[in-house]
Amino acid sequence: MHELAWQITGLPVPAQQDEADFAAALHRVEVFLADYRHLPDPRARNAYEARLGSWLDAERAADEHGALSLKRRERIQQVVGDEWRKAG
Repeated sequence: MHELAWQITGLPVPAQQDEADFAAALHRVEVFLADYRHLPDPRARNAYEARLGSWLDAERAADEHGALSLKRRERIQQVVGDEWRKAG
């Protein structure tokens, strides 16, 4: 599938994170939300917030393209709520 995506778009498709990396990134988003009460913005001046926002944007894009597993979508939904699908 990655090869076909590359052939169609000419852009490489990033590999999915392993489960531990995904869980760690989602935990960082959860802590950020608890501390700041808003979703991390990928355009933020703060580099940490921008990285978290970019990660969430990448997960959203994967979901929009059918590349995000149902399990991961549900886990993000539990932590972030419906907002994660609207942001970006």
